[in-house]
Amino acid sequence: MFCAWHGLCAEPAPVSYPDDLPATYDSNEVHREAVVDAVQVWRLGNAYAKSCPGDLVGVPPDERDRGSFNTADFLRGDKIQPAVQFTCVRYMGFYEDALANALTKGAFEVKIKALTVLMHVRAPRSVPEQWAAIQSLRNDREHGENGLVKSLCADLDAAFSKEKIAAALQEEPPPESMPKKVDSTVEEMDAFERKRNAYQWYLRAAGVTQQTGLLSRLAQIAASQDLYLSLAAERSLEDFEGPEAEQALAKCIKGWCYNTYIHAASALLKRNKPLLVKTLKEGAVPQKALYQQGLFLARCDDSDAVPILCEALPRYQIIDGEMFSQVERLARPAHAEALEKMAASVREEQKARAKVVLESCRQRWKNE
Repeated sequence: MFCAWHGLCAEPAPVSYPDDLPATYDSNEVHREAVVDAVQVWRLGNAYAKSCPGDLVGVPPDERDRGSFNTADFLRGDKIQPAVQFTCVRYMGFYEDALANALTKGAFEVKIKALTVLMHVRAPRSVPEQWAAIQSLRNDREHGENGLVKSLCADLDAAFSKEKIAAALQEEPPPESMPKKVDSTVEEMDAFERKRNAYQWYLRAAGVTQQTGLLSRLAQIAASQDLYLSLAAERSLEDFEGPEAEQALAKCIKGWCYNTYIHAASALLKRNKPLLVKTLKEGAVPQKALYQQGLFLARCDDSDAVPILCEALPRYQIIDGEMFSQVERLARPAHAEALEKMAASVREEQKARAKVVLESCRQRWKNE
């Protein structure tokens, strides 16, 4: 059976490379082609790059991580950004950001090495750029016909194959946290992180390459309670168009994994408001998600949002500004009791705004 976790990268495609390629980086080989470094990083990873004292790729110094972080450090694969950032949590990956930027803006010599570094560790944040970079390198007028470039592009392209992506995603996802073990080694912890990164990578690759046969699997993972895998799967669902993809986004919402369901609802708000409203009104909604249920119904101009928002308002701040605005905009006379209860139960710092909203609604109802 295919195993997505064979080493740091997937099983290599049946591509042949010259036997005389260097096994380790040598800074004295000043005339070595960039593609040689790229090929060997893809094939050997840190075993090739560890003899390089700094940046092997050619990223400008002002774009690298602060401190002594280098290519070999990054190739360990334990400090990789997740596919999708979780709200305000920021993974400080200056070097990874610089590599991803090189995929779209870098010169050939930098782009090809940045690509293999990112793909060797299965960096999930930049999968769309990785896929596009392979096509760009293959069509490069000056270098595209180079034998090594052609072989490398074929090898990298094979990592995106339908069969490999499907096989990887049919495996059980790695657990959200490493099983507790008193004597876990650094190597074991790094290996666990690499598995998590790789699974996110395949989730994003399924969307980027439009693997429609995996929509159901993506929806299943997007509706799970594994935060980062859920976010990655939902982002890939957004890559698809059509009714089946929209139904998959609706299923994702019903998983109520924060904040994946917010991403899915935001997508449906743009694509299919009736389906979003129907989804939000079906089944039980967790208490902690009621305020978002109310907000999204309000954004769909559905006045059923008003009692939901009124009940939730006392528990929230910052976002309560929009909640008050939506209540004021959508409230009808039938909601008078809900508004009065809200005005009586909000926190002290909310009372002035609640009073204004209540009086504004009463005045509007009189004039209607």
